[in-house]
Amino acid sequence: MLIQQFLVEYDLRIKLTNTHYPQPLCDHNEFVMDTWQHEGLSLTSMQKLKACRMMWLQVSRLSEITLANGSCLHPKPLKGRSPHGHHETNLQWPRQDRPSPKWWSLWRQCLRRSFSIDGKDTKLRQPLGEWHASALPTTSFATHAAFVLTGTTNTLHQRATGSSTFDTFPSEDNVIHQRLTRANTFAPLSNGSVDTLPPGAIPVPCTTL
Repeated sequence: MLIQQFLVEYDLRIKLTNTHYPQPLCDHNEFVMDTWQHEGLSLTSMQKLKACRMMWLQVSRLSEITLANGSCLHPKPLKGRSPHGHHETNLQWPRQDRPSPKWWSLWRQCLRRSFSIDGKDTKLRQPLGEWHASALPTTSFATHAAFVLTGTTNTLHQRATGSSTFDTFPSEDNVIHQRLTRANTFAPLSNGSVDTLPPGAIPVPCTTL
């Protein structure tokens, strides 16, 4: 029996002290396993989905497997691949062999059924909203994104190809004005690179470089 099922069956709660408690991070975000638990999926299905979600993709929230504009499921996680390659995290994840094709088929089926507009498409039934700047971790959440924006310095960062560093771009006025939204962003030529992201960096879609 999964921990979620045990807690629901006996109406129990776990009180966590002095530990990290995951936050939704943006409006209309969901923890995918919680959603499927509430939908009443079987134990066998939950175990298979957990293997895909946690032990392979290493994600928890819907926002981690959607496009940066929060409108659609990202095509790579649907195929069992990380959206932007392996991302650094402070969390300790279990390790296992890659789930079977049948398990990934179940993963895609459940994602579309639970979150897409018609149960088949990748467009979300409820698009994700604005990021909660106060709840964003300093670096671990944003480092998997292709583009991130730092609101404190109004700087756009792009993950360098084949590297853990980020190229930096001074952002334009429309980015500064909408830095906590999911609007498209633009940037001129790079003015350097950084090894780590500043606090408060949020994933953003970028249409022009």
